Amino acid sequence: MAIKYRDIGFVADTSSFDYDECIDQALGSLHDESRYRVFTDLARRAGQFPRAWDHSGVTPREITVWCSNDYLGMGQNTGVLNAMKGAIDSWAPVLVALAIFPARIMSLLSLKKNWLTCTTRKRFGFTSGYISNEATISTLGKLLPDCLILSDELNHASMIEGVRQSGCSKRIWRHNDLEHLESLLREAGNERAKLIIFESIYSMDGDIAPIKKFVIWPKNTMPLTYLDEGACRGNVWATWRRHCRPRRADVAHSTLSRERWQKRSALWAANHRQS
Repeated sequence: MAIKYRDIGFVADTSSFDYDECIDQALGSLHDESRYRVFTDLARRAGQFPRAWDHSGVTPREITVWCSNDYLGMGQNTGVLNAMKGAIDSWAPVLVALAIFPARIMSLLSLKKNWLTCTTRKRFGFTSGYISNEATISTLGKLLPDCLILSDELNHASMIEGVRQSGCSKRIWRHNDLEHLESLLREAGNERAKLIIFESIYSMDGDIAPIKKFVIWPKNTMPLTYLDEGACRGNVWATWRRHCRPRRADVAHSTLSRERWQKRSALWAANHRQS
């Protein structure tokens, strides 16, 4: 039986808070400040990378997509596409809500094992680069007692969100300013747990961090270092080898969406299908 408000003694007050008006004002502010995000509706054409059709307006128009992580067009690579089609025929699509239910999927395990051969360092996979930064930084901050997080002022939003969710005290140092960072470390003292977070290449400005200086500290300070190299490794491989090399940092964030990983994944997909 449906229960009406009057059945439980509730009578709506017409003079109560106007929630709609409050929300409308907030949305209006986003529009006025040009912060209301509008997405473009794209339809890609097979075999015509990087061309696509923009369906945002009344009439679709052909455009060139410049803002994509698919740098080499691996999303339309014949070997990759054939491997995907073959995987569907061999294993059938498996729709699950959680990785632990009902069991682990062999095709994904094979991909993970191949991924682990790329380095001797221990790895953990996330659904996206944003989640990787956010979850790792927030978790480290919660695990380390009385942790102080020191962050470059131009760090990515995902790193900033990780700091916020950690609940830790934070200090922001001037972009790539080693002297400012050193002064903040001295203020923090030697006994306190400290986490330094920064990027190898800052994608918006193209700046390269002096990583060698950021990860080598006197033993009495011993900060933990976290490096986001999502915009570097594989995208500019020679530069990465010369300047970055995430193994120098205690924890490093990488991505599967950049050039070198795309090449490796494509080769794996083709070879795995043939075998």
